[in-house]
Amino acid sequence: MKDTRRSFIKKAGAAAAAISAAPLALGVPGLAEAETGGAEAATPARPPASSTRQFQLDLDGLAAGWLQDLDGGLPYGEVVEYQNGGETVVRKHVGGVKYEDFAIQVGPGMSPGFWQWLVDMAGGNAQRKSGEIQAADFNYRTVSTRQFRNALLKEVGFPALDAASKDAAYMAIDFAAEDIVVKPGDGTIAGRAKKQKAFLASNFRLTIDGLEEACKKVNKIDAFVIKQQIISLSEGTDRLRLLEPGKLEIPNLAITLPESAAKPLQDWFDDFVIKGNNRDEQEKRGLLEFLGADLKTVLFSLEFFNLGIFRLDPDHDGDGLVARLKAEMYCEQVRFSAPGGS
Repeated sequence: MKDTRRSFIKKAGAAAAAISAAPLALGVPGLAEAETGGAEAATPARPPASSTRQFQLDLDGLAAGWLQDLDGGLPYGEVVEYQNGGETVVRKHVGGVKYEDFAIQVGPGMSPGFWQWLVDMAGGNAQRKSGEIQAADFNYRTVSTRQFRNALLKEVGFPALDAASKDAAYMAIDFAAEDIVVKPGDGTIAGRAKKQKAFLASNFRLTIDGLEEACKKVNKIDAFVIKQQIISLSEGTDRLRLLEPGKLEIPNLAITLPESAAKPLQDWFDDFVIKGNNRDEQEKRGLLEFLGADLKTVLFSLEFFNLGIFRLDPDHDGDGLVARLKAEMYCEQVRFSAPGGS
């Protein structure tokens, strides 16, 4: 997948202004290049893109929500190279069908079933989902459909947050499916999904046990991406693709705050790292809440368990007007909570 698909989470949702009451009319998204581990890839068969501007996700037969963006999710042929003895010509043929991962961006206005899928993955209980993504034109008439089967989440990405930002922010979700079929649309109206709400990169609240006052001064939080390793297997004479969940990877939590407010973090670092008092009981619990426009409504949240500080450095990415420190903490487990998710 192209690097540009994930770059937005490092830029605090630099895609656009806040989401409107109706799904945004987007430019045609770039479709991901195939990954073949060094083998040349044939160009995927692509649905007609000139009239597609919005995408609706269905999971297990239920409307899950309008997507802010879509990339990938197409079948392609893997090109295999070989040489016969004595020949100088490199022969090529298509060795089989491969499937790109889906990469989508979403706002808070997704269905309870969608959020539960993410809740289960973040909790180490990965679930398979089947469904489809309908591409619609400006009149919301379906022009193509990407049907997928037995999909597993690979990444759940939370955007970088910045208290000074006025930009809309979105979550980045990657998932892989065992099978993908692209079909032309039938022209029906795609309008069943719940409309998106606004979510700004500046609307957040962080608390960490024992560091409550310092957390009030946190002005930036780095993007936080939970990753689920996926093991791809083949079965039977038809070499059917099977996907199995592997190890769950929890990233570090990185926050930035003014140096004048960082003494509690400095004291924790000195005790935890320098003096070596870093047993389980010295680790901390934290809570990051993503807030609505009223700065009171919690749209969704991340609870961090067994946080341990390991780095405290000057922040060289700021404007230089205020001396700031960047603290990095490892995290052993997270709990994601969202509307409809348990």
